[in-house]
Amino acid sequence: MIPLLAEIAWVTLLTSIVLALLLKYTRSKSPLRHLPLPPGPKPLPLLGNILDIPTTYQWRTYAEWSTKYGNIVHVTLFGKPLIILGSAKAAFDLFEKQSSTYSDRPLMQMLLLMGYGWSFVLMQYGTRWRRYRRMMHQYFNASSVENYKPSQVTEIRQLLRKLHNDPKNYFKHIRHSMGTLIIRVVYGVNDDYLVTVNERAMAGVAETMNPGSFWVDIMPFLKYVPNWIPGAGFKRKAREWRKDGSAIPGYGLAVAKHAIAQSDHDALQSIVADMLDRISSLDSERQAEEEVTIGDVAAVISSISSFILAMMHYPEVQEKAYAELMDVIGPGRFPQFSDRESLPYIDAIMKESLRWQPVLPLGIAHSTTEDSEYEGCLIPKGSIVMANTWAILHNPEEYPDPEKFFPDRFIEDGKINLAVRDPSTISFGYGRRIYNTFFMTVASILYTYTIRPPMGPDGKPIIKAVKMTSGSLSFPVPFDCQFEPRLSVIPLLRD
Repeated sequence: MIPLLAEIAWVTLLTSIVLALLLKYTRSKSPLRHLPLPPGPKPLPLLGNILDIPTTYQWRTYAEWSTKYGNIVHVTLFGKPLIILGSAKAAFDLFEKQSSTYSDRPLMQMLLLMGYGWSFVLMQYGTRWRRYRRMMHQYFNASSVENYKPSQVTEIRQLLRKLHNDPKNYFKHIRHSMGTLIIRVVYGVNDDYLVTVNERAMAGVAETMNPGSFWVDIMPFLKYVPNWIPGAGFKRKAREWRKDGSAIPGYGLAVAKHAIAQSDHDALQSIVADMLDRISSLDSERQAEEEVTIGDVAAVISSISSFILAMMHYPEVQEKAYAELMDVIGPGRFPQFSDRESLPYIDAIMKESLRWQPVLPLGIAHSTTEDSEYEGCLIPKGSIVMANTWAILHNPEEYPDPEKFFPDRFIEDGKINLAVRDPSTISFGYGRRIYNTFFMTVASILYTYTIRPPMGPDGKPIIKAVKMTSGSLSFPVPFDCQFEPRLSVIPLLRD
């Protein structure tokens, strides 16, 4: 307790001085400054609402604030405005219709200390950001990913066999297979070290991406404090996490280039290989610059959600999905990508998985480049703006009984109901596509296995409450389950 009080005391003193200077010398003369700020919990002098911000499951508290204050809530963190959007309308109005003002990202000092200055997701708006965006669109769009379907099929078939041979370690198998698949598609290699580094890096990022998780993000001058000062533990954490964060792009690019040099190019088709081929005719200086860009962009991929947890808790969903698979595919072969349009209920399960427990419950933070007005309120320049993805996808007006996993909410007359908002437009960031990998993984597992809870000594199933991790990335807390192979597919697993 004493170190915490000491930390608050010296931080408050430094903050008072900095804020006084900022208020004196940088007052905005924007004509919008006469507008009121959006409503929100009452701030304390100097500290603002820093003590109101919960340390865990922030999205649930923010959802309560939206219910109390409205769908646009204002709080301050040591004078830094934080705007929380609680509705899809507000998010689309600002991030889409006013994108020129809201396309910037807040400068996340903790992530920079961790070595993530290369990340496109965290990059501030500008020339470099636009170049990265063009590359992302060219090489990571849905049509380009079509080229890598064979790799996806191969890895998912291997996952099915791992679940059959060692079902108790299902979580390890799924995490490793999805990581391997991503590395294979992006870099064209099977590299366990790179998979492991990405896993460790993701764990660190999950603790840091939400503004307010570390005070250095709100008060950048803290990065200059000596390591021995109470409260500087964040610097020790950043130094440890930096080992992985700074290694990802350079190492990934190096192993991809080595593999290409050692093997036939066509046998190593990957996103990085395609990028390197495109820039091979550039002069050496420009080529080196683009190669750095390639390594950075290629590292920014994430994947898959928590549908296995839902299947264990909702066995009726599994059986309905299996009936559809049997009706469309029948016994004797695994699902194929071409089956997707004929499997609306599988599609609905995917949508509901994204909605039920979004991986990014607070999305990715944005920052305003100038003063802005929305619904009669001022959103100051430099504000951090976040869409509460979890609250939007748990809005009972759009998704009745939102805590329930209910894929049928997306179905009408045996087809996907286009009148119901597609969660993929919210949960993976506005306008992003769903990877084919998700469909193939979901359909293949449901075709191959019945997912059941473990049995207790009394012969009754042990079903624990649904629990997710807290952080900028949210995943199911590890749980036990059983994968019971369906008799019709056991011969396929042995092929």
